[in-house]
Amino acid sequence: MIVAGKRNPWPCFDLAIVSPSVKEVPYYRGTLPSAALGDTISLDVFRMIPLTRPALLRERPFAFVAQDAKLSRIYFSGGTLGRPTMHPYTSEDWEAACERTARAFRYTGIKAGDSVAVLHPFDIWSIGPEFVQALAQLGATVLPIGIHLSEETICGLLHRHPVTALCAAPGHLCRIVNAAAKTGHPLPPVQWIIVSGEPVTAAQRAYLHQFLGGEVFSLYGCSELDTLACECAAHNGLHLIADDLYIEVLDPSSQQPVAEGETGEIVVTSQRTQAMPLVRFAIGDLVRLVAGGCLCGTDSPRIEILGRGEERVPLGDGTDLSAFQISAVLEPFCDEILDWQVLLSGPPERVELQLLVAFNEAWSTDVLQAIESRIRKASVDLEDCLAASIIAVCRVSPASLAELERTGRGKRKWLIDNRTKS
Repeated sequence: MIVAGKRNPWPCFDLAIVSPSVKEVPYYRGTLPSAALGDTISLDVFRMIPLTRPALLRERPFAFVAQDAKLSRIYFSGGTLGRPTMHPYTSEDWEAACERTARAFRYTGIKAGDSVAVLHPFDIWSIGPEFVQALAQLGATVLPIGIHLSEETICGLLHRHPVTALCAAPGHLCRIVNAAAKTGHPLPPVQWIIVSGEPVTAAQRAYLHQFLGGEVFSLYGCSELDTLACECAAHNGLHLIADDLYIEVLDPSSQQPVAEGETGEIVVTSQRTQAMPLVRFAIGDLVRLVAGGCLCGTDSPRIEILGRGEERVPLGDGTDLSAFQISAVLEPFCDEILDWQVLLSGPPERVELQLLVAFNEAWSTDVLQAIESRIRKASVDLEDCLAASIIAVCRVSPASLAELERTGRGKRKWLIDNRTKS
């Protein structure tokens, strides 16, 4: 694994392992310069290659499949930013993905003899089956619950079959814990809580630890590239564990590498994937390179996940509202907020913006007013929209976890757009 930064000591990028598969990918065969299809490629040539965006995979899925690949299975992404993206595997690809995820679980302390409930989807998505096989490699017993059972049924299963660890999206798990607490029969305690699928907030960590007793670990990945990083017990960033990847963290505007401590977009090139090798794939997530060594003694680079930069919606007059902006607005209150959701309504020329906030304890009017004030000042463009009454109403309202709408994968939808058509 190579992580590209401003002080990159590598004079060239070795594509010898991945290049045979890349040459069989119709899209890359038609777009990459010949110099990018050799055994080695200079960093200067490599950085001239345009980024591959998720939209391209959604629009032309088969153009990214190696024509000589022997496919063994096909999964799909959750379609967070659009329709689902196809993700094919060869047998070797699948084994490599599960091994990488098993390595991630080792960072958490899960071992042979543990029992783990997986509350991730098992339908068209790879995460559920991948977690099951990875945990089995460690010798753990798996309870594959999924996400489609009712909260009552899930709570009943966990009471009848206590586990030592839980794997779930943090918002979904908070909702289940909350539902169990309301019945007067809280869930049995666990040792480890592994959350993935969306960034986990400080309040969610505290809430899950309070009600489940376990240590919370964040695992990071994406449907197109599987598991990429995981927290260790030091909880100071997520260790990148993908030895067969070339990883860049680039400034979203200039597309130049950022330094340690700076924010950038994570961009990944797969070196060994056979079915769908991706070159400079921009996941869409904003991360920060964590500086310095880790107390755990592992020397692999670490990142902090900040959110998805592509999650944005136009408000009018050329102004966009992004999930990253809302997360930044709520940052001073991260110890108090379990989750949130934006509701847009009204006609396009007079938009009503409502931010629903689920607090982990009693809230005050002063806090709601402080959050509303920060939203109004989130950007100059947003202030202009409010001044021009394009955004006619901007308010913050308390909500319960059950009121926040979720996707088919159990993740919270950051935006519900109910604006009327013009």
